[in-house]
Amino acid sequence: MFTELPTESQRRLTRYDHETYSYSLSGGFARGLADTKSTATTSEPPHSELTPVDLSKRTLLVTDAASDLPADWRTEAGVLLLPIKLRNGEMSRIDDGDEVAAARFAMKHLAQFVGPTHTLAASVDATSELISQHTNDDTDFVLQIAMSSMRSNSYANSLTAAQKLMVQSSRDRRRAGNTRPFKMWVVDSGTSFNGHGVLIAECTRLLQANVVLPQTVQQVDALRRQVKTLVVPRDLKLFHRCAALPEAPVSHWLSRNVGQLFDRMPVALASGDELRVMSTQSGFAAAAKVAFNQAAAWVNAGLDAPFVCASYAGDIADLRHIDAFVDLSATCAKHGVTLLTSAMSMTNAAVLGAGSVLISLASTHEFQ
Repeated sequence: MFTELPTESQRRLTRYDHETYSYSLSGGFARGLADTKSTATTSEPPHSELTPVDLSKRTLLVTDAASDLPADWRTEAGVLLLPIKLRNGEMSRIDDGDEVAAARFAMKHLAQFVGPTHTLAASVDATSELISQHTNDDTDFVLQIAMSSMRSNSYANSLTAAQKLMVQSSRDRRRAGNTRPFKMWVVDSGTSFNGHGVLIAECTRLLQANVVLPQTVQQVDALRRQVKTLVVPRDLKLFHRCAALPEAPVSHWLSRNVGQLFDRMPVALASGDELRVMSTQSGFAAAAKVAFNQAAAWVNAGLDAPFVCASYAGDIADLRHIDAFVDLSATCAKHGVTLLTSAMSMTNAAVLGAGSVLISLASTHEFQ
């Protein structure tokens, strides 16, 4: 069900039939040679007769467990999660987005992980089968925001699964007399940690506003370059031990420089495949305060998408005891920004350690 990391050659874009639209690793629509005269923005048949509810219900949104989106919100939005397998020596865990299990993992089981932890994405067949199980005759579109291709081979696997699904679904629909087209988009989020949660949240908003899929994909493509993630690790020793993840090269910077931090806790900023320490504070509480205050400052300055995704590696109730988090909640409410909080996924917690904090949002403003 799960596959190893892609090699460099496997990361190269594969060509698909003209019905499949995807994003290349460097961005931009990839089209098969059979469709060289059209573009993705003009390929979509008109849906002017659809209401916002109709369009959102006709679309299945897909992402993975590392997006750190709250379960109740995912259920309401109809977001399908692809599982991720964690492997550490002889031990393994399935990260399927269960928040209770993720919190328990961070508080009770993560300490048992020794040495590098590897993540395995769902295989092509498993991806195809899971998506098929969650589509029906009313599902005309699938839009997947995949974990960054620099962290996982989920994106590469999903491209191949998309081709398989397109062929299979088109054939089944013709036999059933369904003339509506079935199309799937796969976007490489290019973000770090839970950054792609912001992109999925924005997809739901656009679809509910009746923005057609090609335009939604284009807007998300532009937005992914603005996604920023504030990282506050709790246990630097565990972070150093687990930072050898080949799936997460963004963590290497902190791994190499953790010795320079001494007893101070870092506030790091992740953007794309870069990770920089922006501030060091005396203790976790001070570092978390800086991160939440910075997020609030970005909200006050205006976000590029009205969402903030925050996750905590442990009992999410602990966040409510942090005054700066309470202030961030009030700031989001003041500006009409949705604050999505959840227990940190096993995948992200395995890198950062129990008690760590992640805050992702989309902003063009600099760290102050």
